[in-house]
Amino acid sequence: MDQGKVKASILTIAIICGASLPAFSKGGGTETGDKAVLAAMEQKLFFKSYSDDDSEARLARIEKRIFGDAVPGDFTQRLEKVKAAVAPQINPDGTTTGAAPEPVASAAPPPPVRKSDPQSDMERARIAVMAAKEEEVAKLLADGVELWRQKRGPQAIERFEQVLRLDQHNSEAHFNLGVVYESANNLVEASASYHRAAEENPNNRDYQEAVAAVEKKLAARKKTDDKAGELRVLAEDAAAAYKRQEYFSALDLYKQLDAKAPNKALVKYNIGTLYFVTKNYVDALTYYKAALKIEPKEPRYQQAVQQLSANLKQGEEAQKASDQKWQQYQQATGGVGLDGKPTKPPKKDKKSNAPPQQQFQQPQQQQGYVAPAVQPPQNIDFMAGIGIIAKPAHDGLQIVQIGIASRAAHVGLQQGDLIKAVDGNIVKSMSDANQILSRKQQGAPVMLMIQRANQMGQFNL
Repeated sequence: MDQGKVKASILTIAIICGASLPAFSKGGGTETGDKAVLAAMEQKLFFKSYSDDDSEARLARIEKRIFGDAVPGDFTQRLEKVKAAVAPQINPDGTTTGAAPEPVASAAPPPPVRKSDPQSDMERARIAVMAAKEEEVAKLLADGVELWRQKRGPQAIERFEQVLRLDQHNSEAHFNLGVVYESANNLVEASASYHRAAEENPNNRDYQEAVAAVEKKLAARKKTDDKAGELRVLAEDAAAAYKRQEYFSALDLYKQLDAKAPNKALVKYNIGTLYFVTKNYVDALTYYKAALKIEPKEPRYQQAVQQLSANLKQGEEAQKASDQKWQQYQQATGGVGLDGKPTKPPKKDKKSNAPPQQQFQQPQQQQGYVAPAVQPPQNIDFMAGIGIIAKPAHDGLQIVQIGIASRAAHVGLQQGDLIKAVDGNIVKSMSDANQILSRKQQGAPVMLMIQRANQMGQFNL
């Protein structure tokens, strides 16, 4: 609750507690005559004066409190009846309103003894009970506000709930409950309390503004929760794809996750691991370094960068040595082989100069986003990488499983389809397919010739 709301609550509490306030007319002067009588009775019954209303409305309000409904008839007679039911009122200036003038001892006889009126006595008793209840409500409200100011939220909530047990329509108690709940970030309960306060007192601007503010906070929280749920689903799908050895599908999912959450070190580490599994060591090192930059004290990331950097350096040195030997051979032979044709230099690995990976110890899995397994397989199933698990069949490879969220699933391949060719090359074994796919860049399109029942079709992944 801001300072303005606290002050408003304290002022309300002060009024309810019955602080002495003079009755004023619309013109600013002190009320006199019948209006003074009405003001005094209002102070006793309602703890405030309704001086802005006309006398008829004020008298009707008092009659409803005393008799349960307004009484028809002459104003003066009705006022006298009300005065008879309510004890004389003591005005702030010390004068008494609602009682007969004190007799002059020398001029008037003593007042007659007034007979007891059972109905009036019962009404006075009822008014006394109501006054005691309102006094208890005011005290509980004041205690609750003070407890909240002392940052004792649970105790403040208990006081406001006691108020509502005494008066379930007390809008101020509902509003104060909302303030305490909101300060504890319990926005759902805060919204419910603010709405109830606004329903009980729809003309209170503070209540309406509190409802609008907490609803705005709830909408922002929902948006944040929705984004977190989307990231969690992506991470789970990526980890599941890796376990199925659908490495390219997993890589695509982790890259989507990285685009939505660019500051997650573990996501970058997982992307590096997938590049490492597919033997793209240069890109693997790039992502390992990115993870280390976000969490420079994480030993797993340090180890990944150090060991892969060493391996790449070793590969570069080996390549340089090979190039030097080739140059020496060219100089010795004049660039002509034994068959008399010009010799060609050995082919270089376009992806990386890294040596075999047996020296590399892959970092362990950590909590949070699920990391791939600790040891990458030596023999990669590139068919699984595009979401297909197949087995040799007559004149081709029969698909036995399609990976969820994989490239194969997206283009509509089905279990039971027969792969006849990959990129225009007829395949009869898994090694045929893997050999063709191993020569392709990661993410490059793949064309499959598929037989489904008696029909042939082409699918581009």
